Amino acid sequence: INGDHMLIRESGSALDCLIFNSTPKNLNKIDLLYSQTLEMLSKSKKFYCSQEIIFMIQSSLCSNIKTILLKLKNNPSKGKEIISKYVEQTLSIFYDLLSNRNTFIYEEGLYAISALICATNTDDSYIELFTPNTFERLMNEFVFQALKSGNEGVINAACLLIGNLFRFLS
Repeated sequence: INGDHMLIRESGSALDCLIFNSTPKNLNKIDLLYSQTLEMLSKSKKFYCSQEIIFMIQSSLCSNIKTILLKLKNNPSKGKEIISKYVEQTLSIFYDLLSNRNTFIYEEGLYAISALICATNTDDSYIELFTPNTFERLMNEFVFQALKSGNEGVINAACLLIGNLFRFLS
């Protein structure tokens, strides 16, 4: 299983690098990648492999979404348009994944939600992300549990998320 973990982690990191270093003319491809990554995340529960491998794949895909969101934030016009298309679906999928309470998913999922908050709130634009119910669920179910987890990476991700909530939503 260690070889599988390494392959998944390294493949995800390589894709993150490609996304991060892509040029603005590749935004249409980033849009397609965003859509396909969300689709893979929503179908990933049904992959035919061990639960541990599924969690690693989901964690890697969350990292890819995080990188996509941060890349799109840097292109205010086209990036905002792309983010707007997927914002509700993204939040819904992340909430579903975070319900698993697996530390791999929890850490990357919280980082990805933090990136979603950053990407939907810029100096010159704002995309509504939370309803009162989704915000309450985020805080009471996910952030609170993350802070109680005892896992350093998960706690760090929760602290970054809290900081971004304060920075962008206050």
